[in-house]
Amino acid sequence: MTRQDYKKQLDQKLESGFEIDIRATINNALRYFQMEPLQFFGYTSFLILVSLLTIRFQPVGSIVNIFILPVLSSGYFYAAAKMDRNEKLSFYDFFQGFNSWLNIIVGATLTSLITILGFALLILPGIYFAVSYSFLYPFLVNAGFDYWDAMEASRKLVTKNFWDILGLVLGLILLNIFGLMLFGIGILITLPVTYLSIYSAFKSIFPESVTTFKKDPSKIDLRHFR
Repeated sequence: MTRQDYKKQLDQKLESGFEIDIRATINNALRYFQMEPLQFFGYTSFLILVSLLTIRFQPVGSIVNIFILPVLSSGYFYAAAKMDRNEKLSFYDFFQGFNSWLNIIVGATLTSLITILGFALLILPGIYFAVSYSFLYPFLVNAGFDYWDAMEASRKLVTKNFWDILGLVLGLILLNIFGLMLFGIGILITLPVTYLSIYSAFKSIFPESVTTFKKDPSKIDLRHFR
């Protein structure tokens, strides 16, 4: 699918609506994990280690949180898309986000700031924005949207069926709490399943979403800051 195909289908979904089967979505995510458990387990261990180091070493950790962790988080979506193309997954594939690092960083930073502002003003707007940007990464990675288009596409799509997506997000939060209760080890499974569930939900809306795009940082449109 091209970006134009995604935009056309997005318009159709915004008009006709869609449904999310939460159980099927999480089950599909588990299937992705079961196909490459060592890869996902190893990458999640690496991601958690980086996160812990950002807490330990400040202020460098804050910089890593802004400029590195969002790119690393996108790795799950690159990996899942490659698996859907029936191509052999390598550990290197999880780091493909660095080919589009600026687009991912700007999108992740803006959504975080908007969500934090929403919680600061009133709790409900914060919850709305936190849920509404659930599909930011798939629109950035799999649809190849620029950061602002990805933010708006995610917000509009989630708003169309807010309660199903909220139910999915709450289910994933509970799943990760359960993972932490298992001496913290369970999070090595529930965290990748969380990202893969978002991918699976996105794929259920756009069944042909197996493409990934690279964004040249020099060509990222920053007009929204002007």
